[in-house]
Amino acid sequence: MDDHNDLDKKNHLKIGSDEYDLSSGVLVNNGQDGGNEGINLDLTFFSKNILISDDDNGGYSISGSGEIIQFDIFTSNDTFLDKGIYSFQNTSPYSIGTFAYGLYTVGWEKGDLSVDNTFRIVSGKISVDRNGEEYEITIDCKDENGNDVTGYYKGELQYFNSTSNS
Repeated sequence: MDDHNDLDKKNHLKIGSDEYDLSSGVLVNNGQDGGNEGINLDLTFFSKNILISDDDNGGYSISGSGEIIQFDIFTSNDTFLDKGIYSFQNTSPYSIGTFAYGLYTVGWEKGDLSVDNTFRIVSGKISVDRNGEEYEITIDCKDENGNDVTGYYKGELQYFNSTSNS
């Protein structure tokens, strides 16, 4: 057994056999809504050429180009993700410990409104571990075309509260 496995892990998104480096992530609190259980947090990861800026309205804007993967997660807390496994759930009301949807975009560019390079996640699990502000997140999903969508991210997540201006 190799005890150095964790040292070799890098932040990445893998779609089929194509792998992309991930460099940052955000959590956006969308509050509790529509009879769903728990708090809706958007979890989004970005590749290194995408820059994140505070939009002064509780959210963020992005610029640059690269890859993005996003999940709509339901958790018990409005400022962080609970540790555990989040499973895909495709019908509401959504339960704590699930994610309602996911999508990813390969080759995103600001101003490109095309959806030709955006794909839905239709099944899978997300594993979340947290130690203070640092997360360790593993993605094991499938997209609408049957491709494996896997990933790993270890690091802090920027937090935004979209409910603060509601």
